[in-house]
Amino acid sequence: EVGEWVMAIGNPFGLPGGGNSVTVGVVSFKGRDLPLGVRGTSVEMIQTDAAINPGNSGGPLLNTRGQVIGINTLIITDGGARQSAGVGFSVPINVAKQLLPQLREKGKVVRGWLGVNIQGLNEELARTYGLKETKGAVISEVTPASPADKAGLKPEDVIVAADGRAIQDNGDLSRYIASQAPGKAVKLDVLRNGQQKAFTLSLGTFPEEATEEGSAAARKGRLGMTLRDLTPALAERLELPRGAKGAVVWEVEAGEPAEEAGLQRGDLIVSVNGVAVSGVEEFEKAVEAARSDGAARLRVQSSNGFRIAVLRFQK
Repeated sequence: EVGEWVMAIGNPFGLPGGGNSVTVGVVSFKGRDLPLGVRGTSVEMIQTDAAINPGNSGGPLLNTRGQVIGINTLIITDGGARQSAGVGFSVPINVAKQLLPQLREKGKVVRGWLGVNIQGLNEELARTYGLKETKGAVISEVTPASPADKAGLKPEDVIVAADGRAIQDNGDLSRYIASQAPGKAVKLDVLRNGQQKAFTLSLGTFPEEATEEGSAAARKGRLGMTLRDLTPALAERLELPRGAKGAVVWEVEAGEPAEEAGLQRGDLIVSVNGVAVSGVEEFEKAVEAARSDGAARLRVQSSNGFRIAVLRFQK
């Protein structure tokens, strides 16, 4: 419950000496609806002020009885320092447990994909659509060639029900679609220009999940991170603007230079020492050119904006 004491366990910043650190705080809020890495996918998170820093992700959040109540996932910072500002979030353990069968069977989580960017309704927006309630999800963008596009869904359609189940808001729709298997037929009730329409479509697999194993641009080097070239589908997944270019940080090893620089999965490296990079190959060339200096200055973009990081090279 809100106000209960909790403990977060992890190895922040890959600190040397082995062992995990414990931080203590309280449950600040339950059911905070936040995006979780994939546009249109959200989870009702546990918010806590127990300090969560880079390296804590994936560690448990425990109650005072020693029960795991969540998986530490992300933080909100007050700038580019990538350190805790007392606002951390954990995926509830019941949500994590729902994913276990897929992890055991496939080794990864595969979600249904609709191919839309959606937002919720406030009273003012609802009135412009002639709605008396703020229930439903408005389509703001349809991904070309996606299941939604093929079915005929359009921007400004208001999705009010899925498989006969009333949609409360955009997070509700996101969670429902993500909980369904790719290939499943889903019936959507939609309001378009004041008229109710029904669309039946077959959910797809999120493009990056379908091709993740085949990525030719995932490389792990001496910097302790795996990089990937940015594709349109990956840009959508990471909520980056159209036209963004750079090398995507895909994996970060604890205690290595990349983590020490504060880099995290999903960061987009757009320049090295002021020189723009459009992908992994250009990043590697720029790093090699800077290696004799012992460090390189990176300009990094994420869904929260830009920041500058210093990447130190191992001798």
